[in-house]
Amino acid sequence: MNLLAAASIAEVVAQAILTGVGVYAVLGAVMGLVFVVFGAPRIDPAARHLRWTVRLLLWPGAALLWPLMLRKWTTRQGPPVT
Repeated sequence: MNLLAAASIAEVVAQAILTGVGVYAVLGAVMGLVFVVFGAPRIDPAARHLRWTVRLLLWPGAALLWPLMLRKWTTRQGPPVT
């Protein structure tokens, strides 16, 4: 295998990784926003009364951890029992 073919394979792999990261980031941004607005109040009753500025602070974390937030949101039936 020559160097040109190896560079081409490396470019394809790099492009695939960057595309995956980009898709994850876009899905995370959208899902994080939807979760902060609709999902957090469903999971935690105290989150119903949060101001939009506090929700804005929660958005990056929800965007980064969107698969976990989606799972928690979809499996939770109601607020936690205190």
